[in-house]
Amino acid sequence: MVTGMKKRDKITEIFFDEDKPVINIRTYNTDLKNRLTRFSIEYPDECKLVDDSGNGMLEFEINKVGIRVLSPARF
Repeated sequence: MVTGMKKRDKITEIFFDEDKPVINIRTYNTDLKNRLTRFSIEYPDECKLVDDSGNGMLEFEINKVGIRVLSPARF
């Protein structure tokens, strides 16, 4: 998708706080958008697409309870 935006303006933002049970991710990054889209299809209770801005940015909401962070040795 051609957005007319410069690469430096295409950012990824990750928002979460200790109070809310979800993580919000907004991104223009194609690889990340594809990975999150596949994740949301495979695990709809854990991740969902909440906004498609129409300009290349997607926003996802991920349930923090369903996420585990693995140490680099386990990847």
